[in-house]
Amino acid sequence: MVHPRDWQELYHVGGEFAYKYMIFLRAGYKFRYSQEGLNAGVGFSFGGVRIDYSCSEFELFDMINRVSVGFAF
Repeated sequence: MVHPRDWQELYHVGGEFAYKYMIFLRAGYKFRYSQEGLNAGVGFSFGGVRIDYSCSEFELFDMINRVSVGFAF
């Protein structure tokens, strides 16, 4: 929850499911936002390499896609 002094309260809800710390499924929703809403993603982790993909619903730009790659050593 975000409670700014000069605006209405905003709510965020989300969760993650992990299978053997290798496959991750994520979903969330932002309530009371004028542009944003549903967020979803998936991640893979193997041998010190992590790849994540997410997409977000954004009215002005339709869907926003993100990809990230991380390395652990």
